[in-house]
Amino acid sequence: MAGDLEAPVICPHCNASLLFKQRTGRRCSLCGKRFALEPRESAIRLNDRRVLKAVAALTDEGRLTCTVTQLWWALAHEPARVPETLPWRTPVAHRRTPPRPPHTPRWYTRWGAFGLLSGVALLVIGVLQENGLLTTAAAAAFVFGVVMRGRRWKGRALRVSLAKRPWASTYTKMTRATFGAQVVAPWRAVYGRLPQGLVDDDHEPARTRAREPRFALLCEDATVTTCLAVNGAPERHGLALVARVADVPAGLPVVVLHDAGAGGVLHPTRVRDALPGRLVVDAGLPPRAVMDRRGAAVTRAVPPGASTLRLLRGLGTLDDAERRWLAGGWRSPLAALPPKVLLAGVERAVAEAEAALGGRGPSGTRSSDLGFLDWPPPPVTAAGP
Repeated sequence: MAGDLEAPVICPHCNASLLFKQRTGRRCSLCGKRFALEPRESAIRLNDRRVLKAVAALTDEGRLTCTVTQLWWALAHEPARVPETLPWRTPVAHRRTPPRPPHTPRWYTRWGAFGLLSGVALLVIGVLQENGLLTTAAAAAFVFGVVMRGRRWKGRALRVSLAKRPWASTYTKMTRATFGAQVVAPWRAVYGRLPQGLVDDDHEPARTRAREPRFALLCEDATVTTCLAVNGAPERHGLALVARVADVPAGLPVVVLHDAGAGGVLHPTRVRDALPGRLVVDAGLPPRAVMDRRGAAVTRAVPPGASTLRLLRGLGTLDDAERRWLAGGWRSPLAALPPKVLLAGVERAVAEAEAALGGRGPSGTRSSDLGFLDWPPPPVTAAGP
């Protein structure tokens, strides 16, 4: 950690390598220009160039547009390094993310080795000199060394137990509100606008509905609909983006986007109940796409109740592993997907809906048969330095 704090920062304006004393007040001492972020003052060690690099990766080098929440998922999350409550059936208290791993200090190893070596040395001297006091001190030093080494071995065993963890999960290093206050707000103050290709979650795109929509895309996540709209998905695929069932245009087939979680998985069923006879395509993120993928954005909340579990069993689209995963309270949000993956998933959903309308798809024209689609595998959420 100390090494990260002392590492030089590249000025985003003149590309000079700056030590901390050369960038006081968030200003480059060489070119005199200000920058927005100081790694020493950020919980996630952000600097301006790292933000620009993450935006470039999310936007496919400027070809797409991403939202602030998608950037937050990319920068402020990393795979958790400790197992959550085991087994998965055990209820857990509500929390946004798994706990931060307890690190075993290295001085356990140093003091443990010192105690063991001192104990052996004192024991040899005590025996040779027939000194009972030294022999007693040797025994105490030896016990101290064993205890310290035991603490170190315990920490190592905890890290080794990661291989036995039932599901991967994600650790949040900075909340969304803090990200807005400590990253987005300073960036606006210095540069006057967000980086090219980045928009706010509540950004109002020019068009959320195609001139002649063929499908209604229902998604409750404003971040996702904003991403789709600013990247031209409505016009490209003939979509009308809506957030509520009541806003679905009459007569249009419905494509439902949802998170990989118990509530999201059940959302298409509720839509079918509200719109009987309408073709409904479940284009949500399936649990199988994220639950076994190391580094995917996975969080845990209160496990669903018995009634929700019964509804999940009755869907017929989940295997045993997926039901167990959902029963543990796990979920993966759509907003954590990069725009490229999200747009590819929507394209596949529209193709499936078109095939169903034409009677060519394996699901036929029965909306109840249209289950999860094959999403591209999501990448890891943590961005590089």
